[in-house]
Amino acid sequence: HGWRWLQWSLRGDPEGLNPALYGVAHDVTERKTAETALAAETSFRQAMEDSMLTGMRAFDMEGRILYVNRAFCEMTGYRSDELVGQLPPYPYWSVDDHAEQLANLEMVLHGEAPAAGFEVRVHRRDGSVFDVALTLALLSAFASIAFVKFALRPANVGQLKKVARIHRSRTQGAM
Repeated sequence: HGWRWLQWSLRGDPEGLNPALYGVAHDVTERKTAETALAAETSFRQAMEDSMLTGMRAFDMEGRILYVNRAFCEMTGYRSDELVGQLPPYPYWSVDDHAEQLANLEMVLHGEAPAAGFEVRVHRRDGSVFDVALTLALLSAFASIAFVKFALRPANVGQLKKVARIHRSRTQGAM
């Protein structure tokens, strides 16, 4: 049936009276197979996320950012470690838009967001501004986490091309 993974434990006589060692083997093949499958699945999902041009973020029901993907970081100009853990107001919100953005977030947190989502202005770290269509998907397996997609509006094709160019240069540089 092929190879098996064994985890060995060796024990001697704790009182030292018997010079023999006792060996016990535990078959850990199923665990190793599951670990290998999980690693492959994780790598596949990470590769899919990294190839996306749609910015994604997940946050808890307090609005704390739990996750942002590479495209989101490229769109906003902020690194993941600068965004994860942030509570509103977020650094990519305009000071002029705080009230509107906070109202949108409250709708999302209360499950009242429109199915079509929102159009919002995003302020990049460098001060430039662009519009996105923000849509929401609640993660049903995790009732306390909301998943938000930032998709650039079709009218903002130049920004989309810029994000694609940055993405291509980073993925080619990683090879």
